[in-house]
Amino acid sequence: MLDAAGPAEPVPTRFMTTKAVRYYLPVYIVGSMRVRKRGSRLARRNTRFFWSQDATPHQNRYIGVTETTIDPGMSYEKLLRSEQVLDIYGNVTSSKTFNFNNTSAPLIQRTFTYQTGSQYTQRFISNRQTGSTTTHVPTGATTVTAATYDNYPGGALTPRSGLDLHDAANYGQSLLSG
Repeated sequence: MLDAAGPAEPVPTRFMTTKAVRYYLPVYIVGSMRVRKRGSRLARRNTRFFWSQDATPHQNRYIGVTETTIDPGMSYEKLLRSEQVLDIYGNVTSSKTFNFNNTSAPLIQRTFTYQTGSQYTQRFISNRQTGSTTTHVPTGATTVTAATYDNYPGGALTPRSGLDLHDAANYGQSLLSG
């Protein structure tokens, strides 16, 4: 099997031909095609990446949509599509995975939430996931997960001394976030 990163297993170069074509358009579309030949069998995959931009103030660019065509130009070609949305910290806030040849209705839809309290953001901690929802759209089956941080019985951490790389002055036992 060939994925965007290359063959899944090492293949001697005498059996493999790889051709990569990249093009850049004003809407930030980048595409590539890899062709692998093993014996008389030819496997092709064409992957297109569509760039998106997160919210202000950062306006970082990231790959928002990926479309992969398996065996392009053949009567049995298949199109796979996935989408994702990132927040200003680079966390995935939602993702959609589409079924073969269906780019209008997602097969699986996921949403993610993250800790945003000031105790975290002022220390540049922005990747603590607090919840996720996964929905299988055709059946409506939904899985919800939740996580909490720094909620301890008694309201404080147990003091420990002599720990390597621990800053007790700035991150003591009373440091809790809500």
